[in-house]
Amino acid sequence: MATDTFDTFITRAWDDHAAHPQAVADRIDAGGPPIADEGQFIRLADLVHHLFGDHLADRPGGRARLQAMAARPVFAPAGASGAALRRFDASLRLSDGEASAPEGFGTSDRIRILALATSNVDSHDLPRAAALFREAVAMAQQARLPAEDPSHGDLALSAHNLAAGLGREADLPASSLALMLLAAQTARHHWGLSGSPEDVTQGEYRLAQAWRRYGDLERARGSALRCLALAAVHGDPALECFLGWQALALVDRALHDRAGFERAAGQARAAFAALDAAAQARHAAKLKELA
Repeated sequence: MATDTFDTFITRAWDDHAAHPQAVADRIDAGGPPIADEGQFIRLADLVHHLFGDHLADRPGGRARLQAMAARPVFAPAGASGAALRRFDASLRLSDGEASAPEGFGTSDRIRILALATSNVDSHDLPRAAALFREAVAMAQQARLPAEDPSHGDLALSAHNLAAGLGREADLPASSLALMLLAAQTARHHWGLSGSPEDVTQGEYRLAQAWRRYGDLERARGSALRCLALAAVHGDPALECFLGWQALALVDRALHDRAGFERAAGQARAAFAALDAAAQARHAAKLKELA
């Protein structure tokens, strides 16, 4: 079936895109998968936007491919696919140097465009990403959009990725530490409004890491404990337990609490062992932090 073919293509593309971005781009240029409806169109456009906006940093190339996609029969200029294509195009233009959020969009779409552009440039131009991100945060704070608004999800994901990327850096200046903390707080807040239970736990985990790097171990410990409390509410899934115990172990080590560290690290290792192979591969670096 076309849907199965599409899902197989998209899943493989997302699995491969970070390590082999050009190979994924070549698959798309070779024709890509058949698209049965607007939902599939948006999913492919999302992949094109991310691939060319971030990993290949070829924003004009991304825009050209999005424009070519508009020739697909399922594309509806006045529908959801048209709105998505305009957001992705605006994000690529913003990523490529346009001064500020483009006009002609409502507040929700402008926040989403700023969030998308932040994720495109955060590993290439941190000052530019910081400016885009702070503009999105300020706009969201002023707008106070309802919890069901889709801008919450885009801003939370962008904030999480920004905080996680900064958290991987060994040494951060004070300005980057402040940006990392703002990003972690933003992710937790907006996922708290519209995210899944796992998203909320991930947000609390990222906040624990940010507070620890920032030097506020009391707040870091509180966020780590909230990770574990959320895991208990959700039935103690292995990933959420691993995140909570790993965060707590790192805080206890920073507090020079050897007994607390050994206990939390042991619990984290046990939870990690219960993860499937794909999750273990994604989170192996976190386990190594406990060495």
